[in-house]
Amino acid sequence: MAVRRAHGQPPATAMLAAVLAVVTAGAAARAVTIQMDYRYDVNGFFDSATPAGATARASLEAAAAFFSGIINDSLNAITAPGGSNIWRQVIMHPGTGQTNYAISSAASAAQELATGWSPANEYRDISVPANRMIIYAGATNLNSLALGGTAYASFGTPEFNSNIAQRGKSASEYAAWGGYVSFDNAGVSWHVDHTQPVPPGKNDLYSTALHEIGHVVGLATHNGPWNQYQVGAVFTGPEATAAWKADDPAAPASASGVPTVSSADRHWKDNAGGTASVRSKIIGTNQLQEASMDPTLLVGSRKLFTNVDGKALRDIGWTIPSSVFDVAPTASADFNGDGQVNGADLAVWKAAFGPVGTASADGDGDSDGNDFLLWQRQFGTAPQMAASMAAPEPGGGAAAVWCLLATALRRRRLSRRAAFI
Repeated sequence: MAVRRAHGQPPATAMLAAVLAVVTAGAAARAVTIQMDYRYDVNGFFDSATPAGATARASLEAAAAFFSGIINDSLNAITAPGGSNIWRQVIMHPGTGQTNYAISSAASAAQELATGWSPANEYRDISVPANRMIIYAGATNLNSLALGGTAYASFGTPEFNSNIAQRGKSASEYAAWGGYVSFDNAGVSWHVDHTQPVPPGKNDLYSTALHEIGHVVGLATHNGPWNQYQVGAVFTGPEATAAWKADDPAAPASASGVPTVSSADRHWKDNAGGTASVRSKIIGTNQLQEASMDPTLLVGSRKLFTNVDGKALRDIGWTIPSSVFDVAPTASADFNGDGQVNGADLAVWKAAFGPVGTASADGDGDSDGNDFLLWQRQFGTAPQMAASMAAPEPGGGAAAVWCLLATALRRRRLSRRAAFI
């Protein structure tokens, strides 16, 4: 039997709209769909029949759509197995917190006798269509903001086990059937509307969902593709490293990789203990922020996916078009692209004034009085973006494979920050 284990997590609303617009622009090339499944939401946190539940569900779906919009990859289907081939989805039940909740493809426990496994919690068809990942969602009383991860077990031929593990991708590339995300419904005051700014004292569900789904797709977890780049407390993936150096003025030019909390905790380094957090630009913008996959989120703020986060996905084998990282065009008075409309932009407008100016807030290609008026109206704000939001056992015969990936979004009450993993 082969055993594999892995362990896995404050821009304005206009900035979120811009990032979602970048995703929408690339939707035609979408190959992988992140499908949320709410059958285990027994406490109704995402109940679409209630206003709060429907809003929370919309925010979670928006986070899933973000990943669906940027991952342009191919995954084999996992079809109903035949003969002695059997596999299990293994999760933490997102609505009760029960660990090692097993959902088996077998018809009954009798069909699994050859595996030596304990009885599963469910027996049903768990086929996964090609180019799709299924993530079960729910909420329960946790000792953390949220939890997310994935696990599986398979028993069968080498070819069957390989397809469950890799879904047609190479061993150096991350793949999964899906996973689970669960959010605390007892001790956390959530802001569940991703279309509105986060008010003071609230924890942003959308930011947390991005972080947790990031773990399900392989970021900051103990899996083979990530492990190949983890050297001590540094992730040496070349694309993430280059993005960090390019975006973060505090990144040392000599850095061999992106610092993580520790060799065991693969989150990007945060500012605990007075050290600087890993920062990068929000994907599709010039706005610098703490990376999404660091372990803390400022209460009352929103944190979006950054270039470092997205490039790390490429490092572990996901195909993400380079155009995803292009800075979205703006129809704003943020002429220097720093995420704010202020006096520095007025200086840029003055220098560019003319019929072929580069400081065009109204998008007509010149720098004139209309652009100055827009600068006046937007002074002291974030920019308004132009686009609107809209390894198997060798040899023949049957083999069993276990793969466990789990992540926890821990809650630490440090000053005004909430921490997650």
